[in-house]
Amino acid sequence: MKDNYSEILKKHEALEIDIFAKIELLIENGVDIFPSIDAIQNSVYQKKETWKLQYVKEHPTIVGYSLLVSSVQFFLSTRFQQPTIDVAPYLELYQAIFAPKYPDHPYTEQMIDFL
Repeated sequence: MKDNYSEILKKHEALEIDIFAKIELLIENGVDIFPSIDAIQNSVYQKKETWKLQYVKEHPTIVGYSLLVSSVQFFLSTRFQQPTIDVAPYLELYQAIFAPKYPDHPYTEQMIDFL
């Protein structure tokens, strides 16, 4: 199966389009969206992260590694705003799959800096 980064971006865009459509529908129906918007955003965020983690597991390629590194970087940069983020699954994948497979890659150097 060929990795295609544009397909990954399309899936992310589809999730964003879905959330905006739900928000518009709520507004049209006169619903106070502020309490609902947090729930929707959290749901979409969880789905996106579950999908991304699954993709990284199934595609131990440079594209998968890129997603892993960017996720860990984001999690670590926002850990004070969102302290409940669990980085452990990403770190486990890094240690079990990516570090041994790509020992001299710049992503590996970045991950070492994160640890």
